[in-house]
Amino acid sequence: MTTFRAVAHVPDERFHSTKGRRRLLLRRSAAPVVLALLLAGKLLTMYAASASAADAFAQGSADGVAAAAGWMEQANVVERHKAAWARGDAAALAGDYNTARSAFERALGWSDPASLDGCRLRVNLGLADEHLAAAALGTGVETAARDRLTEISEIVAAAPASCLASGSDTGARLTALGERTRAALAALDVPVVLAPGGGSIAERQKALLDRLRESERERARSGPGTQEVPPTSPPGPDVTPW
Repeated sequence: MTTFRAVAHVPDERFHSTKGRRRLLLRRSAAPVVLALLLAGKLLTMYAASASAADAFAQGSADGVAAAAGWMEQANVVERHKAAWARGDAAALAGDYNTARSAFERALGWSDPASLDGCRLRVNLGLADEHLAAAALGTGVETAARDRLTEISEIVAAAPASCLASGSDTGARLTALGERTRAALAALDVPVVLAPGGGSIAERQKALLDRLRESERERARSGPGTQEVPPTSPPGPDVTPW
């Protein structure tokens, strides 16, 4: 008589090996998929934030641009310079040119200096310094004004050839910025003659500001197609990055 014995089921090792490999492949492929989804989400967020920033900038709303910049700064791994650029524009609209300058400098460092964005950021950085130079001169701090103007000269001198390309609007703005700066430095180098008695510090500053304005008017008259932009009232931020 044959005795029946139950035989325990022994899984086929090949089955488990194949199943394990599938799980491993799924886990490995999940990471790129998640990264791709995160990247797509960031791009959509950037698009929405950029649109919001552009609208706020057009309306002259510093708070609106600042809010959009904060949105851009979240998980800022795609075109990082644009978040700092927006932060600089917001500060410039609010009249805080020290903060604007820092933001534009940071944005320029994160961008390709020879790209269109890099060239525009170079203009903005110079314009922020121009405002700070005018403010320093207006309060009688000539040394600080000279330092700012010297910085602008260095910013323009360091511009890649692509930024100064003939026919480029950004190149024209950089060139004009350099010309205004040279005129301002030249005006500071010329002794100001005051009325008998020496005059006050305020009178000296007024005389210097008048000379800077006259230098700019002379440059505008001698350069066909140029537009007068008084050094004490430089143009605002360049074209936004959006």
